[in-house]
Amino acid sequence: MLSDFIIPFMIVGLAELGDKTQITMLALSTRFNDPYKIFTGSMLAFLLVDGTAIALGSMLSSYISISLVHLSSGVIFLAFGIYIYFSKDEEETKIKPKSAFISSFAIIFLAELGDKTQVTSLLFATHFNPWIVLVAVMIALATLTATAIILGTKIKRHIKPKTIKYTATTMFILFGLFEIYSYLKIV
Repeated sequence: MLSDFIIPFMIVGLAELGDKTQITMLALSTRFNDPYKIFTGSMLAFLLVDGTAIALGSMLSSYISISLVHLSSGVIFLAFGIYIYFSKDEEETKIKPKSAFISSFAIIFLAELGDKTQVTSLLFATHFNPWIVLVAVMIALATLTATAIILGTKIKRHIKPKTIKYTATTMFILFGLFEIYSYLKIV
């Protein structure tokens, strides 16, 4: 029973370490001033995506085309990158509090569909107790997400806002192009 927790916790934690979702959380925490909403938005997205994978198992893959997930994720990452690039600096302080929650939820939800974490969670649920797998996966993701948000909040204090803006823009555009490339490779 202990292995039902330890194995998924360690594998998912290692798989997500430095992944695009963690880098996204880092970037979002430098953009928005509400780390709690970023955390809750992303954790809700993780719970829905990975929880669905665990609960529904292989049924999910028969209804959602992985190629469509890559394409839509790519377009959203590109759009977010372009939005950040063209947004005026004064807009950063006028962001509505719910924007941090909605942005982090939407980005993580789409980025995690078909991601290795979702697939890994699905596979672990076939070998271990699904409830324990869900707890292990969520604790691993919560730990990494909180770490990325804390790091992003600290970075924001020491780096010029324009540097953060252009770095985030570059990351989102690169992730978007990578997802579109993945789509083209599949089709």
